[in-house]
Amino acid sequence: MVGCLADSGFLAEYDPLSGGLTIDAGGQQEALTDAIVECRIENDQPVGAPTDAYLRDYYPYLASLYVCLVQNELPVPEMITEDTFLARGGEWHPYDLIWLASAGGGPTGTEDLRTANALCPDDY
Repeated sequence: MVGCLADSGFLAEYDPLSGGLTIDAGGQQEALTDAIVECRIENDQPVGAPTDAYLRDYYPYLASLYVCLVQNELPVPEMITEDTFLARGGEWHPYDLIWLASAGGGPTGTEDLRTANALCPDDY
């Protein structure tokens, strides 16, 4: 996404700890929004609400990520079924507890996030 946005003239920086992007819109919010949509399409990412087809493809990735986190003794939320994942519109991620702890600013949460990113990177 960072490279694609750069190709569209927007400076973006990826933060592996939060999993988010910092993007300089340069006062061109509408053009940035269009660029994000185009970049998502180019990278086969959903635009708007994810479709069931996308979520069905994404779920096995999350399940393998969950296994990796468990094997490395990192905190994870309770595993859910694919049907529940679809019913929730994709609102579940194995990193959820780690992100929550990290957002609290505690050293354990931040360290868990670094460890998770190193051993079980969320790079779908």
